[in-house]
This record gives sequence, C-alpha cells and structure tokens, in this order.
Amino acid sequence: MNSFPSPYLNMLRERLMVKLWRLYLDAVSATDGESLMGSSVRPEAILHSVADELEEDLLHFASVDPAAHGDARIILDSYSSFVCVLHYRLAHALLSFPDRTDLRQRAARWLADQGKVISGADIHPAARIGRRVVLDHAVGTVVGETAEVGDDCYMLGGVILGARGISANSIGKRHPTIGDNVQIGGFARILGPVTVGDHVFIAPHSVITLDVPSNTQVNVMSQLQIGRPNGTKAEAQMRIVGAGVIGKKIMVLGNGFGAPSVEMLDEHFLPCQSVIVETALEAPHVLGIEVIGVVPGPAPQCLPHHVKISDHGEEIIVMAPQGLAALVERKRIALFAFHHVECE
Repeated sequence: MNSFPSPYLNMLRERLMVKLWRLYLDAVSATDGESLMGSSVRPEAILHSVADELEEDLLHFASVDPAAHGDARIILDSYSSFVCVLHYRLAHALLSFPDRTDLRQRAARWLADQGKVISGADIHPAARIGRRVVLDHAVGTVVGETAEVGDDCYMLGGVILGARGISANSIGKRHPTIGDNVQIGGFARILGPVTVGDHVFIAPHSVITLDVPSNTQVNVMSQLQIGRPNGTKAEAQMRIVGAGVIGKKIMVLGNGFGAPSVEMLDEHFLPCQSVIVETALEAPHVLGIEVIGVVPGPAPQCLPHHVKISDHGEEIIVMAPQGLAALVERKRIALFAFHHVECE
C-alpha cells in the first residue's frame, strides 16, 4: 500500500467521521431510534472503529485502482461503490451494540438499503467482510446475510454471493465463505454454503456451486474448470473447451495437449486412488479418458467428482463433468459382478 503524508490521512479521517456521524444520525432519525443515542455503548467508539476499517478500505482501493490515480479523495467523493461499503461498515457495526436489538436491526437495515439505493449494490448488514475490501463498478452486486469474505478481496459488478434456492431457503448458513486475496470477476455467481480458498481468481460469468481450493483460477468456457498455473508468467499452453461422457469414455475437448496425465478427484479435490484411468489422444483436440479399474467391493472407496488434467507443468480441474459418476458406477458394478462370478 502506498504511504500517505499525515496531513492527507488526517483530512481523510475527518471527512470519514463527518460522513459517519451524518449517516448515523440519519439512521436514528429515520427509524425513530433516538434511544440509541443513550445506549450503554456510546456511538463515538463505534464510529471511530468503523472509520479505522473504512480508512484501510479507502487507501487500499486507491492503491489498486488505476482509475483513482492513487488519490483516495476521488473514491471517497465520487465512487458510489465505496458509498455501499461505507453504509455496510456502519450497519454491520450497529449490530454489535449490546442492547436495543430491535432498534439496531431497523437502523442497520435502513442503512444497508440506503447504500443499495445509491450504489446499486446490496450487502446484508450481517454479512462478514474482512479488511481492505474493494467493490469496483459494484452495480448489481449482492452479498447475502450469512456470507463471509476474507481480507484483501476485490469484486466487480454483478457478483452474487447468494443462496442456491430462490425462496424458502434454510435459515442457517446458506451463503458462500470466501478466503483471503480472492478476485471475483463481473457477474460471477457463487451460490450456497460453499468455500472458496485463498488466492483464487474467478473469471467473469462463472457459476460456482462447489468448493474451490486455494491458489487456483476458475474459468468458464462451456465447462467450469479450475486451473493452477505453472508458476511462470508465460501464457498457459493447455485450454479446455468442454468435457463429458460419450459411450464408455470421458471425452475432453481442448487444445495444447502434449503428454497429458489424468487423475480423478473427490469432492474435496483429493485423489481418488481407487479409480484407475487410461488416457489417449483420440484426435489432436480430443483427449479420451477410459476408466479401466475400480477397487472391487460393494462401493468404491472414493467417489470421483472432478477430473484433473496435468500437462506442460500446468493443471486444470474440470469440475463435475456430466456423466462421470454414472460411468464410474457402471464400471464398478461390472467389475464387482465379474469378480463375484470368478469367486464362485
């Protein structure tokens, strides 16, 4: 983060406190919550704590957004996306007051709704968002009540951290948990109580309903896939367009195949060693994967969910290709029947 002179920081702090006091008083007035002014926790302490968080948000935003030219005043004065963060931080802090729960809830929801009206982004005040968050071009972004977002996360417009259902969702944990240093592209949807690890890049328009491991990239062509770069700045050589079961094989369409190796992974992205596969290039742009063995028994020791393809020092995980589970199950039943006959 850039270093800023003390007078500059003092000026930002003063302007933040003025904005926070005005918002707080507006919320109290709009919800007939004057008794909050006499709460056992004085509002000054809450507002100073919120200002600490917002100052970090501001300075970090200024350091990573080229359009701000390193000047946090531009963001504070003119970015409606930051207005949403400001409203959220104060609304979330209000929920920490130890008394007058009904008034706190009303004031917090009023603040969150005002932030939505101004910015077009909707963040529930109970969501938990870490330090130095950036909402850039935030119109259409939605962060649900039980969502959790780590530190140093950057979200573009139209991002939804939502539940899987539309109505009558459960009242428990129903929104995603996002790790630290996660970048989420525009219009990405992360749905349900899934976990996205640290240092993850999620491409625009991705729809994620499964856990995503740390240090990966999520891309969508016609098939959701997670890539782990080769550690160099060079452009990736392997590209996957799609994958699915055709007949008795998993067929992967892509380009840049050299000498690919394939591994089945379970729902936690751990190797399924009980499933043995063989691979062959069926055509220059088609990789065929055949399940040739499953550890015999009434049920497989590991149920594969994903396919990891490694080549050129890169890894791509094809998420839940259609028909994979049924293909492995058919193979397991066939092998189990064969071994059962042999034993007789």
